[in-house]
Amino acid sequence: MAKRNKRFEKKKEKSRRESLLHELQFFKKLQLEGKLKPRDTFKLAEVLFELKREDLAFKAFEDEITKRPGNSQYKILYLQFLIRRKHYQKAVDVANSYSKEKIPSLYMLVGVAYYYLNEFELALVNFKTYLDSGHGKYNGESNFYIASCLFKKGKIDEAELRLKRAKPFLNNVAEFYILTAMIYHARKMYYNAYEMLLKAKLIDDENKLVEELKLKVLLEMGETAKAEDYLKRLLKREKINSSNFSILGMVNLKLKRIADANDYLKKALELDPTDKTP
Repeated sequence: MAKRNKRFEKKKEKSRRESLLHELQFFKKLQLEGKLKPRDTFKLAEVLFELKREDLAFKAFEDEITKRPGNSQYKILYLQFLIRRKHYQKAVDVANSYSKEKIPSLYMLVGVAYYYLNEFELALVNFKTYLDSGHGKYNGESNFYIASCLFKKGKIDEAELRLKRAKPFLNNVAEFYILTAMIYHARKMYYNAYEMLLKAKLIDDENKLVEELKLKVLLEMGETAKAEDYLKRLLKREKINSSNFSILGMVNLKLKRIADANDYLKKALELDPTDKTP
């Protein structure tokens, strides 16, 4: 059975590679004919990245930007591509070579890159500059990220105010409800936090952060047995990580199972010595 699965995976991988090479030929033809549009360039870069030619993926954008320096869409899509592929520092470096005053959307994208680099002060500067530009397209996202930066800096009241500004734009976004739940949790309003997490789960049923926060909130609400049952069911379908063991340790601690609690907490630290989940 294992050999059959291995053969199937190899066949699937080969088929995917052939499909990618076919797409590559198509986009290369457009490139040679000078017909490569911004979205085509994005797709070409994605294909090259999947083929593990990261350098050529970057070059695809850089070549088109050199040919069309006045077309801002290539620059915006290039930053979006870099952020999507988690090249946050490169996104910042590339953006610094452009005039952000002429393309205000770049402030938003640079803010996102700094946010994921945990440079929250620099992220805040860029998000606020974007909002001050009056550009308007990403107002909801900007206010959300500002709220998240403020929350991470421990400024709960300011974060909550910013989140209220973001709400009209993000009613169907799971992350909005997750951050709202985190603010309620920080205020020890556990039932409100739980309600927000249920809303987030309805939107994104596979979000692992929702599951972890839900467990913590259940514990804070005194629903220890329910938290334990929920976690055990979760562990049957999820890959076990240090956070799971930490929460199991806290559950057993609350149920006065000291030996079991110690075992789980030790396992958490074995998997990640920096784990601070509780």
